[in-house]
Amino acid sequence: MKCRTGNGSWAPCFWLAFFLLAGFCSAGAQVQPTSDQPSPGTNLSAQPMMPSWDDLEAASAELSSKASDLVPQVVDLNSQLGKLQSSLLDCTTLLAQSLSMRKQEALAAQGAVKSALNRSLWWQRSALVVGGAFAGYLAYKWPGSGYGAAAGAAIDAVLEISGAIRIKL
Repeated sequence: MKCRTGNGSWAPCFWLAFFLLAGFCSAGAQVQPTSDQPSPGTNLSAQPMMPSWDDLEAASAELSSKASDLVPQVVDLNSQLGKLQSSLLDCTTLLAQSLSMRKQEALAAQGAVKSALNRSLWWQRSALVVGGAFAGYLAYKWPGSGYGAAAGAAIDAVLEISGAIRIKL
């Protein structure tokens, strides 16, 4: 069926859509509920049966025996919990001591490195002064050696100051 343009050409399409809509609506109206209805023989006013005193006493005795069996297990678990708590406290104390010792060792290592660097700096300083004096001697004999030593000391001072001033980004 072809829908044409022009006067009255949409009528067949309209009737087809109307027919399909009516079919879907009638199919939806035929859906049955899925819940089960109570059978007519079921008496809704019947009271549930209460257990007898003997049944209640037997159940109470069974529960009491099961509770008695659980008491030693609870006592054992409580003692294990106490042991675990004391072990945890000991571990926490040891961890704190270990961290403190590591911090002290790191500070001692930093001090040793700084001391070693300072010892090597004296050699570098003396090498700068002697090297400056030698270069000054070669350039202008004895008066030049004094100027060279002063220049070496000035270079050492500049290096020391630049090492002390650090710009952290």
